[in-house]
Amino acid sequence: MTTEESCKTNPANGNEGVFKNDRIKNDILKKTKDEGIRKGVLITSVISIIILVIAGIPVRSHFKNERNNLLSQMDMQKKI
Repeated sequence: MTTEESCKTNPANGNEGVFKNDRIKNDILKKTKDEGIRKGVLITSVISIIILVIAGIPVRSHFKNERNNLLSQMDMQKKI
């Protein structure tokens, strides 16, 4: 029995292809998972920025109006 024949009949070598396929599948799954996580982080950050901008506009407007009211009251008190 030569070395080539023993490799062909060895059951461990027959499973080697299965392990390679499993490794390839695991690599593909890991890459897909990483891409999904990146995409999720990107979508979440974009949505959060949009929400902050939308919420910030009325808040800024409200405080700007309050500031103007306080400034006008201070001017009225100076004139008196």
